[in-house]
Amino acid sequence: MGPILDTLVVGAGQAGLATSYWLSQAGVEHLLLERRPALGGAWQDRWDAFVLNTPNFSLALPGGSYDGPVPEAFMPRADVVDYMRHYAETIGAPVRTATDVTRIVPADAGFAVATTQGNWQARNVVLATGGYQKPKIPALSAKLPGHILQLHTDGYRNPQQLPDGAVLIVGTGQSGGQIAEELPAHAAYVR
Repeated sequence: MGPILDTLVVGAGQAGLATSYWLSQAGVEHLLLERRPALGGAWQDRWDAFVLNTPNFSLALPGGSYDGPVPEAFMPRADVVDYMRHYAETIGAPVRTATDVTRIVPADAGFAVATTQGNWQARNVVLATGGYQKPKIPALSAKLPGHILQLHTDGYRNPQQLPDGAVLIVGTGQSGGQIAEELPAHAAYVR
């Protein structure tokens, strides 16, 4: 293992980047580890037509705010990803991408952190990975006939991947609502 860092931040989405901003402001040596090959957080995992459900003016990370031409609009997925990448660059976030943390254990000087790109030691570790990284599929779904295509929003990208015919969307949150709005625009789903 190499030298001991003060702080390792696991995850470089908005929580990790905001943490990096405040650590930099306080002069704390740190490094962000991001499992994805590129910055943009979990926004990269959303479907093609995803948009934020809050207006652009409310997208404000520490030390930066939305300054684009349409503050009342709702930012599409690709723009959110670009916003996160630009923010990381602007604040000079020290990020190592394509580095998946596989184990964190207590050590004499803090923590030993094993990753797919080597091992680290840090006095402090901040977990900024979010709480919804794995889809939650109800057990009942296993009882549906095999010919029925089931997709979690995690695997959905666009209507072209769906067979023709009726679609049942389970859930009326942001994801379900946006997908329900998207489908009628495609003739195969209009009834």
